[in-house]
Amino acid sequence: MDPERLNATHLTASLLVLMMLAGCEGSPVAPIDPVPSAGILVFARADYGGPYRNFVRDVSDLSLVDDEPQPAASECATKLFGQEHWTDCVSSIKVADGWQAVLFVHDTFRGDSLTVTSDIPDLSRILLSPSDSTWTWDDLISSIRVLR
Repeated sequence: MDPERLNATHLTASLLVLMMLAGCEGSPVAPIDPVPSAGILVFARADYGGPYRNFVRDVSDLSLVDDEPQPAASECATKLFGQEHWTDCVSSIKVADGWQAVLFVHDTFRGDSLTVTSDIPDLSRILLSPSDSTWTWDDLISSIRVLR
């Protein structure tokens, strides 16, 4: 290829890259809004933010879910010894069509429970008990039954 033409090609390519980068400046990338095709999605933060995980089967103890992604301790209200796992670190949930979940406060499906049949963007708005406005379901879930 002719050296003059090669230089012109490189210059054109460089200008195109610069124009593309300039067009991206200041415009944030839109966040991905995952929708479960089956089961449920749990999220570490309210409004479907932070790490999320899909479950299509019962989980008797969220602390034993060891595959990625795992929420960081900083994404949960309280964590003992900086542990990074899903126990007490669910703040929002999405439910696939035709599915439901039963959330439990303790592992092995014990303690207070909440049946979820539709998306909940912020579990801090759902009271643990209607008679007690102190506790909410935010960062309180330790086991989940997933039903079709």
